[in-house]
Parts: sequence; C-alpha cells; structure tokens
Amino acid sequence: FGDYYVVDKKLYYKSNLAKIQSAYFKVNKKPIYRDDELWVNGSSILSTNMDITGFKQVGSKYYYTYSICITYENGEVFIKAENMQDYSVSNPCNFGFDYDTSYLKKGASTKILYFNFLIKDKYSDAIIQGFYKLRFLL
Repeated sequence: FGDYYVVDKKLYYKSNLAKIQSAYFKVNKKPIYRDDELWVNGSSILSTNMDITGFKQVGSKYYYTYSICITYENGEVFIKAENMQDYSVSNPCNFGFDYDTSYLKKGASTKILYFNFLIKDKYSDAIIQGFYKLRFLL
C-alpha cells in the first residue's frame, strides 16, 4: 500500500486507488475534538463518517465491504465486525459507522481506544485501510 496519509491530524490510512477526502467524528450528533485529539465524555453513541473517492459507481450506488476492530490500548478487543456489506448513494462515497460506548469496561477514569478499519470497493480493486485513536473519559 505504501505510506500513510493523514486526514485532519487524526485519521491515518493507506490505500491503492481510493482516497479519503474528509473524515468527521461525532458523539450524539456533536463534534468531539479537543486539542487536536478526539475526546468523549461518558456513555454515548459515537459516529465515524468518511467521504471516499476512487470507488466505482454501479448504477447510482457505491457498494463496499468493511471490517472494523476497536481495541483497548492493551490490544483487548472492544468491538469487532468483519466483512460487513453496505452501500452509499452519495458522491463521494460516504462510509459511516456508529458504536455504543456504554459497554466499555469500567474501572479507569480514561480509556484509549484504537479504531482500525478496512474498506473494500465491491466492484474494483480500491481498498482503504487505516486507524485513529480516541481518548474516552468515563
């Protein structure tokens, strides 16, 4: 894949034919930035959205599969989903994923989570693989 690209100082990714134009992260529909990091307070629904170019449009849609693994700092898995299928009708293709933080393990005042993802265009060889870090205050 080559070197990592950085989106908005937060998201790192490698790709071959595709590119992430923008990425935004929300908690309960509000942005969650603080000091060039991603921070979340309390139990929430977190949303990740990425606008992707380079995927092949078939009819009026962009079809893709994705795998996601969210881990704690020590590598323990929080959430894992593999080979999920989805599509987007927006141009550029919009990838979105929501997850509920109420299931986080309690005990520490701050958790660091790593969000790892792999997105594959269903009708071309375009692939995006990347990650970002999230600091969560319990």
